[in-house]
Order: sequence, then structure tokens, then C-alpha cells
Amino acid sequence: TLVSFDLDALDAGFAPGVSAPAAGGLTPALWMGAARLAGRTASVRSVDVVELNPSLDRDNQTARLAARTVWEIFAGFAERQSNGRYYPRVH
Repeated sequence: TLVSFDLDALDAGFAPGVSAPAAGGLTPALWMGAARLAGRTASVRSVDVVELNPSLDRDNQTARLAARTVWEIFAGFAERQSNGRYYPRVH
């Protein structure tokens, strides 16, 4: 299973550096929970994070969210590989 994390889905207040900002989009907390879950899910074999537009970003806010998304996915992969051991969330 491929899971695609399209940064356009995040609320524009949190992710200004996208091509199609979404008013009323997802919160980072919900987004990061989904990223961690995707990493933990055994059927997920491929993940991508798309739609970062650095030329529209403000103070690398969206770039940092994208990087944290990858971290959460990898933490979920690690939990899957380590029989569910918990890895702390980045704040």
C-alpha cells in the first residue's frame, strides 16, 4: 500500500508553503498522528510527502512540517520493527 501525504491538506495557517493552501485544513496534530499510524501499519510499504513549495513558504514553516512528517513515519516504521516499543513524538 502507498500512502501519500499531500501538504496541501494542512490548514494554510500551519502550511503556507504549498501550491494550493487550504483554509480549514487539517491540524498538525491530526496530520502527525496519521503519519505515525501509516508507519506502524504493516500493509504500508511506500510513503511519500508531496506539494512542498519552498518559494511560497514562510520561515521554513512548511518545510519543517514536512521533515517532521517523515520523522513520524520513520518512528512508526521503527515501532513496527521493534514489536510496538514506543518512540517519543517530536514537539
